[in-house]
Parts: sequence; C-alpha cells; structure tokens
Amino acid sequence: MKKILLLLLFPLALNAQKITTILQPGVEGKDALVTNYSYETNFGDTKNFYAWGWTFGGIPSMHRSLIQFNLSSLPADAIIESAELTLFANNFTDNISIFGHNHLSNSNASILSRITSPWKEHEVNWYNQPSTASNGYITLPQSTYGNQNYTLNVTSQIADMVLNPESNYGFMLGLRYENYYSGLFFASGDDPDSTLHPKLKVTYTKIPDEIYIPDPELRKALKIEYPGCFTNDDLLIKNCAYSSAKTSLDISGKGIYSIEGIEYFKQLQKLNCSNNNLSALPKLPYILNSIIAQNNCFCPSIPEKPINISVAGWKVLPNKEACTVHLTVPESDVTVQANSPVLLKAGKSLFFDGIDDNIKVPQFPSSTGPFTVEYWANPSKLPARLNFPSLADLVNSWHHVTVTCSGDKGIIKIYVNGKLRVSIPVPSGTSVSMKSLIIGQLGSDKYKGYMNDLKIWNIVRTPEEIISSMFTFSDYSNSNLLGAWKMNEGTGNVVRDYSSHKQNGTIYGCTWQNEGGQLSYEWTPPTFLSSNSGPQVTLQSELIGLREYTVKASNSIGCTASQKINVIVTPDPKQKGTNFLNPIQIGTFGQFGSYSDTQNNNPQYGFGDDFAVKSDDIFYTFTLSVPSHVRISQCKSLIKYIRLYLFKSNVGKILDGGTAGLSSNPCHPIVDMDLLPGKYFIATETDDYIGGDITTEVFVSCPTETHTACQNDKPVNARYNDNVILGEKENTVALYPNPTTGKTTLSIPILTEPVEVRVSDLSGKIIQNLDAISPLTEINTSNLKEGMYLVSFTYQNKNVTRKLRVIK
Repeated sequence: MKKILLLLLFPLALNAQKITTILQPGVEGKDALVTNYSYETNFGDTKNFYAWGWTFGGIPSMHRSLIQFNLSSLPADAIIESAELTLFANNFTDNISIFGHNHLSNSNASILSRITSPWKEHEVNWYNQPSTASNGYITLPQSTYGNQNYTLNVTSQIADMVLNPESNYGFMLGLRYENYYSGLFFASGDDPDSTLHPKLKVTYTKIPDEIYIPDPELRKALKIEYPGCFTNDDLLIKNCAYSSAKTSLDISGKGIYSIEGIEYFKQLQKLNCSNNNLSALPKLPYILNSIIAQNNCFCPSIPEKPINISVAGWKVLPNKEACTVHLTVPESDVTVQANSPVLLKAGKSLFFDGIDDNIKVPQFPSSTGPFTVEYWANPSKLPARLNFPSLADLVNSWHHVTVTCSGDKGIIKIYVNGKLRVSIPVPSGTSVSMKSLIIGQLGSDKYKGYMNDLKIWNIVRTPEEIISSMFTFSDYSNSNLLGAWKMNEGTGNVVRDYSSHKQNGTIYGCTWQNEGGQLSYEWTPPTFLSSNSGPQVTLQSELIGLREYTVKASNSIGCTASQKINVIVTPDPKQKGTNFLNPIQIGTFGQFGSYSDTQNNNPQYGFGDDFAVKSDDIFYTFTLSVPSHVRISQCKSLIKYIRLYLFKSNVGKILDGGTAGLSSNPCHPIVDMDLLPGKYFIATETDDYIGGDITTEVFVSCPTETHTACQNDKPVNARYNDNVILGEKENTVALYPNPTTGKTTLSIPILTEPVEVRVSDLSGKIIQNLDAISPLTEINTSNLKEGMYLVSFTYQNKNVTRKLRVIK
C-alpha cells in the first residue's frame, strides 16, 4: 500500500493532524509466558510478564514472555511519529518467593525482539514458541532497583507493523544472556491492577483526505503526474494518489516520498555537483532540496530511476514499481545424495541472438480479437515493431513490457513497468489474430536479448491488472490465459507452459546464459553452502531431508528480487552407519548376545565437521534389556589409530578409549564394563583410512564370571563426562549427544570480539540466540527435544556450522 507522500507534510503542517493513542489492553489483550521448566504447559492467563532464569530442584529453567498489540485502530495511512512501550514492575509473582527485579548471580539485562511467526495466546508453550528476529532487538539494561518500570522506544517497529500489518506478530521478552538467578518481573494484561498492564503510546500524523499544495510549481507538476486527482479548489485527493503507480522515495525509513520522482530525477541527472554546488538543484520538491542542503551535496551520477544515495545517515531507495531486477532459478526441486556436492545456480535466462533463435509452440490455441502479451525483457536492441522513441530506455536493462490490442479496428497500447508509453490505432487493413506461435520472431523481425516469463491472454488487461501481477503471479488456471512460459528451466531445449493448455515450446538456437552481471547475490541461510554470495554456490550436506534456500539479487540502485530453491537431500546408499540421524540398528541384547559388523572405512562417507582430515565415522545403536557386562572391541584393521565413544540416553558420554593399531591384536576391547538396561550408542572415529575397513564386535554377558541371573547383580557405576568441548579433536563426536549437565561448551579459539551463535533445527528455525564472548561458551541443551540441531556462527569471515545431537 502506498502512503501519501511525507514530503508534502513539511510544508503542509497545518493540514496534518497529530494524534496520540494509548493501547493498554487487559484480559482481552494477547500475551503469554513460556518456560522450559514446564515446556508443554500454556500460560496464556498468567498475570506475570517476565524474563527470568532460575533452578527448581536443581533443574535449570528459563522463562520468556510474549505480547502482541492490536494496531487495527491506527489508520492505515498513519505516519508514526513516536511509539513507546511501558512495562510496569510487578513485585509479587505467582507461587515463588521473588520480590521485584533481581540479579543475584548474573545480569538481568534483557532484550525485546520482534516475533516473526504466528502464535496463539492459549496454545503457545516452550516447544511451539514462535521464531524471533535475530537483529533489531531493543535492550533493557540491568535494573537499578527492584520495582523499576521500563519505557522502551519501539517507533520503528510499530511503524513497520502499521505499514505491513501482516508482519505484526508482537514482541518477545527474554534475558539478554539466559543465565540462572536473574530476572525482570513485570505485570501482564491479566494482572488485577489495570494500571500495571503493558502500555503502548503511539503518536502519529493523520493526513487529510484532500490536501492543499501551497507551492505552485509542485502543484503544477503533480497535476501533470496525477491527472484527475485534483478538485476544483486545487486540493489533491489522497485516495486518488494512492491508486497511482508512481515512483517514490523512502529516505532511511524517514518516510519521505516523491510523487513526481521520475521527472525530478531527470532534472537531477543534468547536474554537475562536483564542487558541492547546490544552486543548480531543481526546485521540486523543495523540502528534499533543503534536506540535501543541510547534509551536503550527494553528487552521484543520477539515472532516470532513483539511485541509492547515502548522506549523513540518509538513504534514498526506489519504490518497488521503479525496480526492474529479474531473477530466475530452476523451477523443479534440486535432488542430491547426502555428502555429494551440488551446484545451485541463479540468474540464467534465455538469450536470443537476433539471427535465427526462436521458440516454437506447434499447437498454440488460435485467437482473434482482443489480446494481451506481457513478458520481462532485456533487449540488446529494440525489435522493429517496438522501435518508438519513448521505448529507447528499454535497451540493455530489464523491464516488464505489456502489449494490448482491442481488435482489428482498435487501439494498440504498450506499457513499460505498468506505465503507458505508447498508444496507437491498429493500422488500417491489419487483421488481428494468432493461429500459431513463434516466440522471438515475427516475420523478418528477430528479437535479440534476454526474455523471461511470457504470458498471452485473450483479453485486454487493465493497467491495474498488469501492475498487480508484474512481480508475482499464480492464477495459471485462468480461462483467459492462452499460455504462460516462465522460461526459468536454466537448461535443456523445452520451455514449459504453465497454463491449462500445457503447450510446451521447443527451443531452437536460444542459449541459457548468466544475465545481469551487474547484480549482487545473497543466499540464505548459509548453512551447508560454500558461500552466501555470487550467482552460484555449492551445497554439500550429510543431513537427509528437504532444505529451503532463498537467493536475493540486488542491482546498483537498490532494487531486489528474491526466489526460493528447494534442495532434497536423499540418503547415500554407501553411507550406512555414518549418519547420526540413521545409526546402524544392532537390536536388543539379552544375556550372551553378540554382534559383529564390518563397515567401509572411507573418508568421503565421514562427517563434514571432522577435524582430522583423513577420518571416518561409524555410528551404531543397541539396547540392553537387563543389567549386563558389555565388551565392545575393534577388530581386523591396520588403521593406525581408532577411538570409540560410548553414549547413553540422557547421560552423555560414558566412556571413550582408543587403540594404537590392531595389526598385532585382531580384536582389541575398548569398552569392558557393567551397564544398566537402556539404549546405548557407539561412535567410532579414525585418523586414517589406508588400513582398511573396521569391524566392530559387541558381546554381552553378566557381571559375574559364572553368568548367573543378571538381574540379581548390582552393576558397577559407569564413568561420566559432564562437560564436552565442541571442537576438541578427540571429542568430535561428543558434539552430538546431550551432556549430563544439560549443557555443552562451544570452543571458538582466538576470539577477539563477541560472536553471535545461533542454535536452529534442521529447517533453519532459530531456537536459541546467544553471544560468544569468550573462547568457551556454554549452550543450554536441557530444553531441546531429541534430534539433530545446527550450531552456526560467522568466524574469521567464514560461515561455520556444527551439528548438535540431543538424545533423550
């Protein structure tokens, strides 16, 4: 939705209304609390709103609070001047002996983050809590006294929620560093004392429906750009201006917009301000001139469309309708086996050489009478039938082109980026019909350049319809659509027709090329990618399943386009036992059970996070039905060094041991101990692979030499490792289990500045955010469900991802 231009508000202060609204809902509002102490319980009606870390019976727990304000009472065109959120201290919390804010052992500094996904007040809990933005949060400093109230500046956040109401999911409050024995305690909207409910104070400017423009030059220009949008009294009708598709400016979020932007920038283009000479600046719009004058001349080479201009914190960005970035990615999902590299490409488009290249659609449905042809084009030269002076700027840049014709005696209209450029009558004696289709050629007129996303209709589409589907379109079953070819396959000699007619085209001579060399690319998330920039990146992942990536292309004037690429990682048939998500199932052991298995020792089947280059990992799981004595051996290998790790559910690493080689002893016991009933995991690491395959043997007996009934014997207590270092070479596999203490330690050597660490699930949803401020940083794992997680951070300009395996 387009707001009326804020630049008009400066000279029109008398016409604008400044209004202050206070939102302080009670039980009818939406707020809740989540805690990992009771992770499946909903606290949608608690009177508490706090960020808190504590222990209960030795069990650590964290508490976070959520709130969402209903902003529907604010006008959609409101210009937010300020927004303040006040949280009132609540000195008496439910069922605990805590009175007021505290920081007994650690700082209670907290953060208020934007929530980025939906949640329901009476369904949300720790497990299903929504995601939050990883940046742009507001910091609440450590409290100075127990009943301190906090007033937070949320102007930019509320302004964005009003402008984009679909993004309003509210805020989440949590400790800045989620440590124990600290907290901030506020009242929620369910507190009996209504004066303590969270309060949002918003001051905004309401623009009148009809606006007087005092500057005669500006009024004259606006009348040209907005014909029919002025009353007889020379008042600009706001809603009329809203519906127009004009260029606008947004200066660093300050909301300054230019209605007549194109004409203004044409004038700027003629300037030479190398000496910061402001005298030649055009008069329109004068309020923008004054801003430039106050911040020195920006002096770039201004194109017809707005350019990014950074001056003392001000940035000028083009409106969406002025952008012509076009991005293509493969339509179908990319499939690759685990641990195998695959190249992800963006930006390939179909190029016509202007000589004999074309696409033939043999059975195109014939049509007479009205039609519309629309497509994205980057022509090297204009085709003869489009060689109008007003279309000269189409050459060597992407534009959305639409040609409509109302019939034999009708009008031909040509739109560029949704704006009418050409309107001419159909030449006398010309018959308007389509009986066959050759894309890129009409008689002797050959197209030269790039083309994408061609659609042909049997109706004349309106300007509003053209603009609405320039960037996004999904109505491929529309009965008026004769054909729709995205032309984004990137390879092959067939372009698919997405309309209901399913008339695919055959490519003759056209080539798939990387267009748009001026573009910069960003890939997210960077997990498992060789880089997060460039038109192509390499993905290699051992984790099986669907992964979603987004590539965003940006040009030199700040216009962007984004597309999604899905990658399906399938199991590697050679990878048995090397994936911690799919261990070898040994089975359940009773008395005297035994097992032997040989696995291929090849480094290409190992884990990507191995610190030893020549390394192989094999993973097994087994269950003991009764207390037993277990001996696990490594056999029949000439490998120089083997290390074996034993893990137990919810306990962490029980034991690790190694051998310096097996050539003199075909079976070397590494684990030889008494174990209680339960599920166990074996992980094997090697530092070489030349010595051949690894055979693992498991033998189960009883704790006594006479092998009497096992359940009558008391097992020996096993040894436990309470703290595991992520990154320590011999403890590489210890990255995967959940340690006894409910935490694990991330090791980042030579840490010179704080590093943001993200813990996410396999879909990329961030579950924890923390800052690594020392080489060893604790990660709390007690609140995580069983499964695989990703620990990612940027270190020394590299994206680092490590895996975290939690076993319950």
